[in-house]
Amino acid sequence: MESSSENEGTESVPTENDKKEEKNKELPIEKVSDNKEEVVIELDKIELEPTCDKYQETEEEIKDGKLQEIAPNFRVAIRNKAGVPTVYRSSRLEHLSEEDIHFVSNVLGVRTILDLRSDREVDHKSETPLNKSYQPVKVDTRRDTEKPLKRKHSAAAGADSGSSCQQKRLLLSLIGGPMMVRMLWLLPGVLWKVAGYLCLVSDALAGTKLLNRFIVHRILNSLGLLQFNKMMLDTCTKEIGIALSKLKNDENFPLIVNCAQGKDRTGLLVALLQLMTHHPMDEIRHNYSLSQELLPEDLLGEIGKKYHLLPEFATSEPETIEALMNHIMETHGSVDKYLSSCGLSDDDLSLIKDNLVSESPEAKLRKTDFSEV
Repeated sequence: MESSSENEGTESVPTENDKKEEKNKELPIEKVSDNKEEVVIELDKIELEPTCDKYQETEEEIKDGKLQEIAPNFRVAIRNKAGVPTVYRSSRLEHLSEEDIHFVSNVLGVRTILDLRSDREVDHKSETPLNKSYQPVKVDTRRDTEKPLKRKHSAAAGADSGSSCQQKRLLLSLIGGPMMVRMLWLLPGVLWKVAGYLCLVSDALAGTKLLNRFIVHRILNSLGLLQFNKMMLDTCTKEIGIALSKLKNDENFPLIVNCAQGKDRTGLLVALLQLMTHHPMDEIRHNYSLSQELLPEDLLGEIGKKYHLLPEFATSEPETIEALMNHIMETHGSVDKYLSSCGLSDDDLSLIKDNLVSESPEAKLRKTDFSEV
């Protein structure tokens, strides 16, 4: 008995060769700790360390429907019946690194980015990973046409991130000409109206940003957030219809919808998608209100500092989106009838709904990759 105890106390530490032999035999790994007590670790319980700490955190946030490590306010908006995300929503994406783009393209599988900002807000010429990997395509809402825009080093586009040429970034300004004209008409007095139209012409012809600097905030502050969004619903029907028509093509999925903060224009379009796919109002309210929680102070702060808008424009209260959806019901009777007024047929709506929520064969293939999303 004493001999046995003595042998246990003097057991030698395994050499490197011993460890290699044990690994080759697929035996449990034996490790001797500082206090010489033997610890056996079962191989099937070993958790591999991730290669990137950033995406270790991101994967944890994906499980909660948020992807804040990639971009502020980046999260899942719509899932199909299998639980696979079909639509994401986000703030602007120009700052994404090559590593971020690789994740968005190859891990999330995003094929299309639907950017709802105006030409004055979008940078499609700089040599950024976003522009390299996602072909900028200008959507002309007057003619409902698409025109690919030139990029620097376009021949190498997607080479760094392993993306395919099918990936595109649709630049579609949700606030079109009719909305701008209607907004300018709200300016007080003839002189202000003339100044507003001159700024509009200068912006269109010379690429200036006079409207944003001198005019727009005066109109928006007089309207307030809710009335501005109601005006957008009533006036931007053509732009909304063309934006949603891009969802008829199943090759555009999964996609990201974004604007500057991913709050108002994105929030409005996402709410329409959720309403047409029969999401409960409580869920629509919650999804809309998350923007105020997820946007960092610098992005919310620029609404006042950069655009000179009142504090209410930095909010995303659930009552706001509910009032907007109620406005649709009061004026049109249903969301489908409203979308019909936007130029979408019953067949269009059926196809869009199917792409959003049905489990396609391709979605089944992605289900394993996204089982934790």
